Amino acid sequence: MRLSRLEKFRREVGGVIDKGLRDSGTDRAYIAERTGIQYKTLCRKVRDPCEMKLGELMRITDAMGLQLNITMGSKENEGKRHR
Repeated sequence: MRLSRLEKFRREVGGVIDKGLRDSGTDRAYIAERTGIQYKTLCRKVRDPCEMKLGELMRITDAMGLQLNITMGSKENEGKRHR
């Protein structure tokens, strides 16, 4: 089964957040408490980051002690690795 671009994005962003949690040594309960986002809501938004507001993502990365970096590139380079 081929994934849509949206589903790939959801999985990639959710994976980055989960990796950030592991790397920072925190868990979702701690992040929920620190950000004021209800635990169930946080879990749902990590599963489907398209529902997440940018401000929520910033609060989550701040609570993990990580910096949020967003990069953009042209679609013609999508999926290609740069050196």
